Amino acid sequence: MTPPTPPPFRGPWKAQPSEALLRDLERWLKHYLLNVAEPPDHRALARELNALPLYSDMGALLAIRLDGQVLTYDWETRQVDENTEGLWKVVALTARLDRHPGLMELLPARSPQALDCEVCQGKGFILLDEAPRLSCGSCWGLGWRESPCPPEP
Repeated sequence: MTPPTPPPFRGPWKAQPSEALLRDLERWLKHYLLNVAEPPDHRALARELNALPLYSDMGALLAIRLDGQVLTYDWETRQVDENTEGLWKVVALTARLDRHPGLMELLPARSPQALDCEVCQGKGFILLDEAPRLSCGSCWGLGWRESPCPPEP
């Protein structure tokens, strides 16, 4: 078994979102709830949780509350984890940077020693011309790593 890729970051994380981001989160959620192009089950969950969906896969939906807290909603158990941290928090925040660049303030700070990700050339995403964009699995969408990418097995 291949050992897991180490996290690309060490922090620090910003403790609280700025007042400007808090206002943006409220505005973005209102727009999301009115957008009939968004999946109806996601909009219903956004309304129930009072949180903006950022990322979804077959296991869970990741959303951000209006206070900046990232939540995980498990599709199978229908349980909400209000303590989404680490890699999943990065996945959630980077998944919608193209629509909501203000989320960047909640990501871990890049240290001066960090290196641009070799896999995505520092972009954070692969297949940039495709929709939807695919987040880089090496840097988790950050575009940088604290250590070089591990070699391919």
